[in-house]
Amino acid sequence: MPADPAVLVPALLAAADITPSPEEVAIMIAEFPGRAAALDALYAVPEARYEEPDLVYDAVL
Repeated sequence: MPADPAVLVPALLAAADITPSPEEVAIMIAEFPGRAAALDALYAVPEARYEEPDLVYDAVL
């Protein structure tokens, strides 16, 4: 069962010591399910699971 955004978002903000306005928190809570789904989709491509990102800095070059 997914976590309740009304509980999770304030907890994450408190853990990060961020204090946005109540209006901003309400927007974050409302947008959380869509953002969480978008983040999950980034990891849903099995072929790219163990690949490195395109932008890798190697100082040894």
